[in-house]
Amino acid sequence: MTVSTPANQNPSANKRVALLGAGYIADWHAKALQSVGGVEIVAVCDSYLAKAEALARNFGIPGVYGSLEAMLAAENLDAVHVLTPPDRHFHSAHIVLEADVNVFLEKPMCDRVEDCDALVQLAAQRGLRIGVSHNFLFADVYEKLRRDIRSGVLGVLDDITITWHRGLPQAVHGPFDTWMLRDPHNILIEVGSHSIAHMLHLIGVPEELTVHASNAITLPTGKPFYRHWQVDGLKGRTAVHLRFSFVSGFPEYSIRVRGSLASATADFEFSTYTLDQHLPSDPDFETHGIVVARAKSLKKQARRTLWTYIESKAKLTRRGSPYGVSIARAMDAFYSSAPLDERISGHLGAQVIRVCKTLGQLANLPADEPATVTGPDFSSAANPEEPAPLKGHDFSSAANPEEPASLKGHDFSRATNGEKASWALAPEGTPPVLVLGGAGFIGKELLRQLIASGHNVRALVRSTAAIPADLRASPNLELVRGDLGSNDDLLRAMQGVDTVLHLARANVKTWADYRQFEIEASRRVAECALQAAVKRFVYTGTIDSYYAGAAAGTITEATPLDPKIEQRNLYARAKAESERILLRMHREQGLPLVIVRPGIVIGRGGSPFHWGVGMWWNDAVCQIWGAGKNKLGLVLVEDIAAGLIAAMHTPGIEGRDFNLVGPPLLTAREYLDALDKAGNMRVQRHPTPIARFYLQDMMKWVVKVAVRHPERRLPSYRDWESRTGRAIFDCTAAQRVLGWQPAADRETLIRQGIEAPLRELLD
Repeated sequence: MTVSTPANQNPSANKRVALLGAGYIADWHAKALQSVGGVEIVAVCDSYLAKAEALARNFGIPGVYGSLEAMLAAENLDAVHVLTPPDRHFHSAHIVLEADVNVFLEKPMCDRVEDCDALVQLAAQRGLRIGVSHNFLFADVYEKLRRDIRSGVLGVLDDITITWHRGLPQAVHGPFDTWMLRDPHNILIEVGSHSIAHMLHLIGVPEELTVHASNAITLPTGKPFYRHWQVDGLKGRTAVHLRFSFVSGFPEYSIRVRGSLASATADFEFSTYTLDQHLPSDPDFETHGIVVARAKSLKKQARRTLWTYIESKAKLTRRGSPYGVSIARAMDAFYSSAPLDERISGHLGAQVIRVCKTLGQLANLPADEPATVTGPDFSSAANPEEPAPLKGHDFSSAANPEEPASLKGHDFSRATNGEKASWALAPEGTPPVLVLGGAGFIGKELLRQLIASGHNVRALVRSTAAIPADLRASPNLELVRGDLGSNDDLLRAMQGVDTVLHLARANVKTWADYRQFEIEASRRVAECALQAAVKRFVYTGTIDSYYAGAAAGTITEATPLDPKIEQRNLYARAKAESERILLRMHREQGLPLVIVRPGIVIGRGGSPFHWGVGMWWNDAVCQIWGAGKNKLGLVLVEDIAAGLIAAMHTPGIEGRDFNLVGPPLLTAREYLDALDKAGNMRVQRHPTPIARFYLQDMMKWVVKVAVRHPERRLPSYRDWESRTGRAIFDCTAAQRVLGWQPAADRETLIRQGIEAPLRELLD
């Protein structure tokens, strides 16, 4: 194997860099590296090649590999960025260092102190550079705080308070088997390392420390998760306080320092720095002067941040947001020929983990015991070596871990003639039903109803922990680990199966990725279903593939999908194209296809801040699509699951499609009224003319054209207008043929569709 010259020994060379891991953080590293001088990304490696290929395609990276060893053998590398989960950092970094290649680790450095120390020692022995990306230490606002502390502007430090108040979506929606949720202490290492790095850099390790963890919930894996952490310490005469909240709410991340001469706040959320100092004025006027000075400074910084945003969108700067800038600066320091900056050193990285471990011990948490669930304990079902979910397939979970979804109010015996339907309860010994996408919002409810009606169910999942514990405990559910990208996995899952329910959907942004992960994936699943000779293939489309604007009128199954679908959003286009391919396979190859198109699905396991109502910038502000006075096509998730089961059992409907939309009961404004009442809150609502959405989109498009952005698709007024949902859906066919009876009264829709998911979120 050819070994590259270490980057720190040949600073003039164009450094050849590879990324190990192609998940979320890899995008940030790739963007930042493109702005670092003298650096070239030549390869990306991920055990799931589809993820690596997608990243390589987006950033023009020539080399794609499925194993680290293969990449090291084939490429002449100067450095590898290790972007895998923390528990795999040591193994990967050790292999890279043994190959005489420098290592840049995404924080946290490792999950064990001894592993951190071993890597530092190995790097020193081989004369290599090892860095840890504690990127917030390079943020502009932190640089200013650090400067004023070290120059003495603040005087003698009395108190440092570091606040991290950010909701953690993974603790609510999953995936629940990620490393940071496998043990209640891990969150301190995964997230707390940011604040602990700041503390260590500013004052060092406190002599006294106390830790209190509270507000615990039980995850579907049976593991506890503590949503509040409070750390108090003392270093000399300086008190330090770390505050963590992982509850959904207004985000706060800041460092406030009180000194004998002044006080300062570095606010990372708003990218502002304020320094409050005494003024040479009468005390009666000093307060006014301090506030005015602060206001002027904040206004100036706000303008600069906005201009930076505009520059980044116009490609006038390659560094983008303040967060992107901080990551890039950390890489500047790593690839500089100067001695390694202490802020990214392996020594600091190891010290951070050492303090994290100490805090975890001081928290004195109860012994790790599995949560009480009905049936056997599956709390250890998650494989700690299992890779992150494949990009492009949304297997997200949003179940309430404390309470299984209720089937109350849903009658499985409904039929058109009022008699008990033949599919109400599955006969014993019936072949299993295969569900694809069972870890999603609709998928989990479908699993519940299938199990409740006595079906034997098989679900193909990437992670068993994505399935709630009460479902995993059912003897009627068989979980098969696998991936939609693998024909072998699909065929293995379809063995002995009569019915396939395909609900899995792509979670991607570009048309190239939609073609690969949505359209081609659906074709692949259908081809395997034909090979496995399944008797019914149910595909879940979307009403978004219809035009639903002001001129839509009444939509039935006889209404064609939007004839101008090429003008619509990528999701609607991809779903329509998938339907076209599947229908052709039905006509030409006999695919036993049934298509269902759910409406705006709400209810338990979903978010009450639903984008079917408007554009949510956050949980506090909703821009309503248009005036918001027309009734929307809302439908309960329980009713969608019941409709899917009916589509699975009803004979003689191959080749047909059914729209599953509830009766028009609520406008967008009425939905928000009910949400406000249920939460005792007042969400900001802004009815917004569609023309405004369209014009804003056009402005962005002009910029994209100017900078030759690869995704510069011409905006469509038709697509924006379709979001108003002014069409009327006539679902008589589903009611007549399938015996489908969705909730038909406002009270039920509000109780189960709005109040239930809001309770899940707030509990």
